[in-house]
Amino acid sequence: FATSIGCILNVGAILLGTTFLAIGTSIPDTMSTIIAARKGQGPIAVSNTLGSNIFDMQIAIGFPWMLYSWIHGKAYAIDHGDMTGPVIFLLLSALVLHFGLSLFGWKLRKRLGAILISLYVVFLIFVFVEEFA
Repeated sequence: FATSIGCILNVGAILLGTTFLAIGTSIPDTMSTIIAARKGQGPIAVSNTLGSNIFDMQIAIGFPWMLYSWIHGKAYAIDHGDMTGPVIFLLLSALVLHFGLSLFGWKLRKRLGAILISLYVVFLIFVFVEEFA
């Protein structure tokens, strides 16, 4: 469905996957994190986010690619040039989160939230410029 919409709107897979699909699949995680944070359960809120992303990278990517390789007897090739920017932003986001928490005494503060949201806005600008430039 999403790829059909991407074709109709002339939007590439990288933009579609890193924005619209990612936002759609992250809404339940966001709600769980908000509920945990409102209950004062900061470690659960952060752990939920980290665990979800680790699961997505290791299982949601690894398992289907492993099955593809077993079924087709060959590796699944991706155009890694298109993924360089998003992977760099992923690593940068992890570093900003880690060092931000460390800098703020391992406390979730408004300033760190604003920094992370700003980083996401920069990421969105990046993927849109990459797509339409």
